[in-house]
Formats: sequence, C-alpha cells, structure tokens
Amino acid sequence: MRNKKRIVWGSIAAVILILFIAFRFYQAIQADLKQDKEHAVAVALQETRMEQVNRVEPFIGDKPYMVVYGLSDREEEMIVWVNEDEVLTKFGREGVDLETVRDKTAAKNPQLQILRVSAGKLQDVLVWEVFYKQKEEEGERHYYDYYRFTDGELLDTYRMTGP
Repeated sequence: MRNKKRIVWGSIAAVILILFIAFRFYQAIQADLKQDKEHAVAVALQETRMEQVNRVEPFIGDKPYMVVYGLSDREEEMIVWVNEDEVLTKFGREGVDLETVRDKTAAKNPQLQILRVSAGKLQDVLVWEVFYKQKEEEGERHYYDYYRFTDGELLDTYRMTGP
C-alpha cells in the first residue's frame, strides 16, 4: 500500500514538473517572437513612411522575415518585410491584394479551406503565401500556394506529405 502511494505521488510530481518545464519553454519561445515582432514594428515605423501598424506576422522562407502590415502617413496600405539584412517596403497599389490571391486559390476548388494568407519572400521574389487544406480520397491534405506579389501569378504549389 505504501509503495502504491509513493508511485502515485511520484507520478503526480513528475507530471507537474514536465508541465512546468513545457510551460516555461513555451513562454521563452513566445517572448522571443514578441521581441522580434516589436523590433520589426520599430524598424518599419522608423525607416519607412508607415505610421499605423495593423498586424505583424513571421514568414519563414529562404530567410526569416517579420512582415509588418499597416498604413502610411497618407493612409495608403503598406507592407514592410524586415529581416536582419534588409528592409523592403511596398504599397498595396504596387501589387495584388490579399483578397485577390485568396479568391484565386478558392477558385481552384470551392471546398478547400484557406487557413492563412501572408506576404513573404522566396528566392528574391516578393510573394503571397496561401496555406490551405482540402479533402482528398486519402483524407485531408495541406498545401502552400505562392503567388507573385506584383501581378498575382501563381509561382508554385507545395503539397505536404500524407494526411
């Protein structure tokens, strides 16, 4: 009976310790992400005509970028790509908008579910990345479509492995 109590209390303590370590690890990762986002916002506000930030998203391609979406001093839509080596700025009028690439992707199959659309950069080309899932015979599969930012041309589709 005593051994059972020790095993139970030891198991409870081990689970609590594992949860505590996992929580601290998650907090550390989120703190780094928050710091990277804050840095990108500061750079965008300081080095471009952006005056209002609407959102910031990470993009992992050939190089990692923080992409800052907002409005200029003339209330024009702006997107700023920030990484450690460069800051790229485009106004919304210089490319196709998010809704256009969303509609292009949805037109491929009305039953697919778009999960995220974000700006990015692949192989020195500014892109819109559309992440979506669709049902197939084998089950559900995830895809990434990449559209050129300037004209909305579909550049590539990455099909994720097995459902």
